[in-house]
Amino acid sequence: MLKLLATTALALTASMAQAATVTEADYGGFSNSGWSWATNSSAFSEIGHGYSSVSGTGEQNRHDFLHFTGLPTGEQSVTISFGFVPDATANNRDVSVYWGTAAFCDWCGTGLPQVSMNAGNPTTEYVLNFNAGFAGDLYLQLNFLSGTNFTYNITGTGFASDSASGSAPAVPLPAGIWLGLSALGALGLAARRRKA
Repeated sequence: MLKLLATTALALTASMAQAATVTEADYGGFSNSGWSWATNSSAFSEIGHGYSSVSGTGEQNRHDFLHFTGLPTGEQSVTISFGFVPDATANNRDVSVYWGTAAFCDWCGTGLPQVSMNAGNPTTEYVLNFNAGFAGDLYLQLNFLSGTNFTYNITGTGFASDSASGSAPAVPLPAGIWLGLSALGALGLAARRRKA
């Protein structure tokens, strides 16, 4: 029983040291807009530091607003990869991205060129490169202009880095894991008392 507890504790410690991916489903849905206006930072879904990537989905005229906080300052790059799951609704999938280092209204940030994806070219990627003056806050508006079943993944060289210490922060364990470990310990203690 003690060997099982030690093995479980090692596995949990190893998983705590790895950064996680936050998905739109985990978050409960990212802030989005159907041609309405995001005028302040509260309209953006806040993503704190400590994640290795962020993934989500989209469809025509539903735009996701994301605010990455606590990124390390200075030079780094952020990659936004788009794809789609083919279906019968439309052949082309059009997407554009706006970004800023402060909150902005719909279509008011710095725009990247609009791109189209289709069956022959089902993926596309944007890379944002920031210089030494980057202050650690990034606002993104992902515009899904036509089609459905978009997927996206956002990664960055500064993601999963603790800006204060430069090391990857531990991903907190859900409360249920601690409860499960305490139950295992109680079972081990009960078994030991029964033998005595």
